[in-house]
Amino acid sequence: MSKSDQNICGNCQPKTNRAPILISLMSLFLLTGGCSRTVQDDKETKSAQKDAAIHEAHTGLPAKVSATEGIKLFTEPGVSKSEIKTLPMNTVVWVLEEINVPGKGHWYRLKTRSGMDGWAQGQINLCSVQESEHLISLDRKAFEKKLSGMILDAAVKQISQEKPHSPSYLVSKVITSPLASDGGNSYSVNVSCMMVGKFLGKTRSRLDVKVDLFLDIDEDLLISSNSRIKNVAIVSEQEGAEPIPVAEKISLLKNI
Repeated sequence: MSKSDQNICGNCQPKTNRAPILISLMSLFLLTGGCSRTVQDDKETKSAQKDAAIHEAHTGLPAKVSATEGIKLFTEPGVSKSEIKTLPMNTVVWVLEEINVPGKGHWYRLKTRSGMDGWAQGQINLCSVQESEHLISLDRKAFEKKLSGMILDAAVKQISQEKPHSPSYLVSKVITSPLASDGGNSYSVNVSCMMVGKFLGKTRSRLDVKVDLFLDIDEDLLISSNSRIKNVAIVSEQEGAEPIPVAEKISLLKNI
C-alpha cells in the first residue's frame, strides 16, 4: 500500500450505526407521549366521575336559597339574557341537574314549588325533605300572620271612622270566613268585632265587616306576595250580641 493510500485511510473515521439510537429516541418519545396522554385521560375520567358523583348526590334533593340577595333563574345555563325571575332568600327548590359550563362556572337546574324550571348560579343549601316541609310551613304561617294583621287593622280602622266609639272599646276582633277569591287577584274575607262601652259597658254591639283585598300571590315564597286593601265596609251591626268565639286561622286557597 502506498503512503498516499495509508494517509487517506488514516483520515477515515469508522462509521457508526445510528439506527438503534433513532429507534430508542422514537420509543422514548412515544412512551412519554403515551404517559402524558394516559395522565390526561385519567384526569378527565376522574373529573367525569366526580361530576357524576355530585350529580348523583344532589339530583332530586330539596334545597333552599341561602344568598341574602336571592338568586336569578334563567332558561339556559350561562346565558344572562334569558332571566326568568329572582328567587328570594329561603325559597325552597328542588335540584334537577348540575353541570359545569366552561368559562361560566357551576350551574344548577332547579324546579320551584310553583313548577317553574330553570338554571341558576348562586348560593343554595341542600336540605332534607323534612326541613324543606318545615320551611314551607314557616313561610305559610308568616304569610297568614301578616295577612291577618292587615285585615283586622283595616276592619278596626273602618269602624273607628264610621262609629262614634273609640277602637279601645273593641273587646275582640275575629276573622269569621275563609279567604275567598272573587276572580283574578281579588279576594274577600269577613271580620266580626265586639264593641262595648256606649254607657259604661252596658251596651254591646257586634259589627260585621267585609274586607276586599288585592293579592298578587307568589306561590314560591308566600311572604313576598304583594298584598293591599282594596275596600272595607261595615255590612251589619247587631245590638246586644253574644261574645264572638275565639278566632281561627285564615283558611287559604287550596292551591297555595
